[in-house]
Amino acid sequence: MNEIRAFPLRHLEPRECFISRTPTLISTVLGSCVAITVFDKRTKIGGMAHAFLPYAKDYVSDPGYPCKFVDASVDYLMRVFSRLRVEHSRLEVKVFGGGDALSQCQVHRGTAGCSRSWAGVGPRNVEAAREVLAKRGLRIAAEDVGGVLGRKVLFLTHTGGVWVKKLDNGYAKNNCR
Repeated sequence: MNEIRAFPLRHLEPRECFISRTPTLISTVLGSCVAITVFDKRTKIGGMAHAFLPYAKDYVSDPGYPCKFVDASVDYLMRVFSRLRVEHSRLEVKVFGGGDALSQCQVHRGTAGCSRSWAGVGPRNVEAAREVLAKRGLRIAAEDVGGVLGRKVLFLTHTGGVWVKKLDNGYAKNNCR
């Protein structure tokens, strides 16, 4: 794992995407959001989206952030890979995140401390990712989704390698009983 520190680091916040032709380590931290990684072995181009909500049509538009929504994120990644002349059939796609800690709180403690409108958004993000990718003809090569824990995801753009660390800040364990 020490060898990955040799690469430039790009941290993604929610609603951001990043694609690189040069070796870069992308990191992000996920709760209910999903990260979608895309990699082309032939050109060694890779990218990641950190999507916040499932479908753009269900929310107020946010043109400043092309990767706020899962569906818009996939479309954005595909447009950029097309401009880079990467055939979509060669892409290796992976999906991460979509945790559901908020719903766990509701189940265990009622709605105190958890917003009902956000409950279940993690599973909806995962469902949207699977659906949108399938509609675009993209097969998911690997995924680590669901559950109640957050994740830290590291992605090397030139190899497609991904490392996932489950995060337990004690909230779900200590506050959602």
